[in-house]
Amino acid sequence: MTRFGARLWLLLAWALAGCGTVGPPVAPEDLGVAAKLEKAKQQEEAAKAEAERKKPEEQAVPEEEELPPLRLDR
Repeated sequence: MTRFGARLWLLLAWALAGCGTVGPPVAPEDLGVAAKLEKAKQQEEAAKAEAERKKPEEQAVPEEEELPPLRLDR
């Protein structure tokens, strides 16, 4: 390979590497601060739902009632 051929391949590789990112395109709604905040909010709601699901059933405790005395004074 000549010196010119090697330089041509190097130039071609450099040009292709600078033509953008490798991989599938990313949707614009998945970028930015708003998308990150929305994702965090969804994760928080999912965590709350999971905690509610795992939480044992609470029995309804009535407010303090006035109970009659245990002994009747005569």
